[in-house]
Amino acid sequence: MLQQRIAKIHSFESFGTVDGPGIRFVIFFSGCPLRCIYCHNIDVVLDKNVPTYTVNEVYERIMKEKEYFMSSGGGVTVSGGDPVLHVPFIVELFTKLKMHKIHTAFDTSLMTTKEHIDRLLPVTDLFLVSIKGINDHLHKTITGVSNRIIHQNMLYLQTKTNHIWFRYLLLPGYTDGEKEINDLIQFLQPLRYELLELLPYHTLGVSKWKERKLPYRLEHVLPPSQQHVMHIRKKLEQAGITVKCEYEMV
Repeated sequence: MLQQRIAKIHSFESFGTVDGPGIRFVIFFSGCPLRCIYCHNIDVVLDKNVPTYTVNEVYERIMKEKEYFMSSGGGVTVSGGDPVLHVPFIVELFTKLKMHKIHTAFDTSLMTTKEHIDRLLPVTDLFLVSIKGINDHLHKTITGVSNRIIHQNMLYLQTKTNHIWFRYLLLPGYTDGEKEINDLIQFLQPLRYELLELLPYHTLGVSKWKERKLPYRLEHVLPPSQQHVMHIRKKLEQAGITVKCEYEMV
């Protein structure tokens, strides 16, 4: 008997509305290659006592919700953490889902290999790719790692598909300055992709850091104002970039 592929999964969400088109069944895989100073899912990244699932167990769980999310034009999104740590598992899962014409999305920073990207491409309908910072020094400050490999992978991915939503978090004092937005525009303009999501920084994940007695470096950073987000959105749109905001209020 063949051993089934397994992965550590922190949690599931059956009514995801910010992780791709329509209502999404979202799977939060454990672990991440980055250590973002603002991480909203630090529990998903660091918690050790996480249950293990087989591909079939996850597949059966999804299929129970299929009619619900399919009726909205939605599908399944794998997130985390970062699902790049579980690519073989996800390729097997997505292959089964594509047999039922279920829309699949992969939410990632792309801190991975081109080989993993090549394996995902045939079974992934949409890549949700986070841009943490264009400047390498800023990226290291925010995530703890260089963005050299990440940018190489972004450039590679857009030569293979334009079904990409880039996601950019507006972190006051870090990623929202005029220089940082100009760098973002310069980086995006030559690329093939569908849209850019602006994600205003929020403090909803701070309690998770405190529960784990972890120092939170952004304790005094407030979410950006609606006016500031609108200013940045307008500048991006004037540069020819299609922009989507996480919150309707902005």
